[in-house]
Amino acid sequence: MGRYLNANDAIEVSKSGTINFASLAKPMQPTEKTEVVANAESYKALLKKYNTLPDNADTLKKIYKHAVALKDVCPDPAQFRTTLFDLCHKADPSISKTTVNKAFHYFVVMGLVHTEKAKGGVDAVRVKKMTLKDFLLKSDKLVIAKLLELGKTHALVLKAKEIKKLTLSTISKDSIKKLIGE
Repeated sequence: MGRYLNANDAIEVSKSGTINFASLAKPMQPTEKTEVVANAESYKALLKKYNTLPDNADTLKKIYKHAVALKDVCPDPAQFRTTLFDLCHKADPSISKTTVNKAFHYFVVMGLVHTEKAKGGVDAVRVKKMTLKDFLLKSDKLVIAKLLELGKTHALVLKAKEIKKLTLSTISKDSIKKLIGE
């Protein structure tokens, strides 16, 4: 046991009497200094990497309006996305399928997508309707929550002033400060 485990730096072998113990070694400290993320552009890049930031607020609003207005019976999310894309693309040819798929994923993460029974007992995928103001605020709170979550695994210093630059709603800097504990 000893030779194999001793060859692995991630495992620490110790002996107590006649019993050998193997445990994970203490994590090595990184030699290079990690850069602390503390500005809107860096937050934006990190959020995009984790698919939690809408590409364009106006496009997101358009897609949301079409999504809540969609009355077709779509039994599964894939069909809903295809129907939603057709509707959005007809209204604005610059909206791509990828953009619609990202927006739909964003609606799912926001907790807006649900299934309800349509006529004939068929499941229909729907997007919850709310005022645009509430939708944008919910979006901002999701972004802030994701930043707080990412702060646990990345070198992040959250600053309300910088987060405010990313928001879509009229959320105040003071409200952001309360949410991030600044």
